Amino acid sequence: MNPTAPMTDYGDLATWLEARSGFIGASESPAICGVGYANQSPYTIWLAKTGQETAEIDGELLECGKVLQPAILELASRRLEAEVWPPGEFTVYRQDERPHVGATLDGMVIDMDNVKAAVEAKNVSGFLKADWEADEPPLRVNVQLHQQMYCAGLERGYAVGLLGGNRVEVKRVNRDEEFLAALLPKLDAFWELVQSNTPPPVDGSEATSEALKRPRCGTCH
Repeated sequence: MNPTAPMTDYGDLATWLEARSGFIGASESPAICGVGYANQSPYTIWLAKTGQETAEIDGELLECGKVLQPAILELASRRLEAEVWPPGEFTVYRQDERPHVGATLDGMVIDMDNVKAAVEAKNVSGFLKADWEADEPPLRVNVQLHQQMYCAGLERGYAVGLLGGNRVEVKRVNRDEEFLAALLPKLDAFWELVQSNTPPPVDGSEATSEALKRPRCGTCH
């Protein structure tokens, strides 16, 4: 663990988005690992990182998530019985050894065990409640939390899901070095594809299929 992980506050959305083209964010890694959300795939992430498409930053689902995030963090504070604070919506944590892997955290907390931890807030559709029945959060969220823990030099994370707007689930995730040993090389390999402008294999996902139909913008930065 590196308790003094380098961090940069980019100050505003435009500057943060420009910087984000230079690293893999924690919300992008699940797609790279094949466990992402429906609108993402390795190919769509590669297009964004190589400047051929702009990353999606709006839409109703993202808008709702942004509006609800403070409320979910407040619910996390109540469930954890400890203050959860936002470290900055334009603050990026990265380790010097892997500047191409970064994370912007929804929240941080010093929990009842006096452990500083990352907090990931999720607004979850009621149709996906079953994904949160296990002791651990869904794999895609676990990937995000592990990247956040790695980048910020933390040993613990909490996934806080607001399910269907009326139920709160809190999942504690302790840092797993074996998990990171599997995750980080995948991100390294993907970044090599970005740097060499080599597309990843085209998969059969709907996100990739839709991306292939769209005209390229050449360079969107």
